[in-house]
Amino acid sequence: MANAIFNKLLKELIDNFTNSFINVSEGLFKNQEDNNLIYPGEFGLYREAICKRFLKFIVPQKLSIDTVFLINSNDEVSTQCDIIIYQSSPKR
Repeated sequence: MANAIFNKLLKELIDNFTNSFINVSEGLFKNQEDNNLIYPGEFGLYREAICKRFLKFIVPQKLSIDTVFLINSNDEVSTQCDIIIYQSSPKR
């Protein structure tokens, strides 16, 4: 059985996440007259920060959460920052 306190905190976090991700971000970065993004880059960064805060609550502390550009085996780089969850390898 899940912990009642954890469930209450998670519900609050989900409610805050949903409100910030949809309502607040669009209110801050969308032109109300034509519904176009004013600052697309900042809009994305704001939403990524919201996602990282949410993930930090549910991802085990032994894992790290960061924002990075991804590089594939063909040396192609992603065109935007992405959120990754990873476990650091021990230092040699």
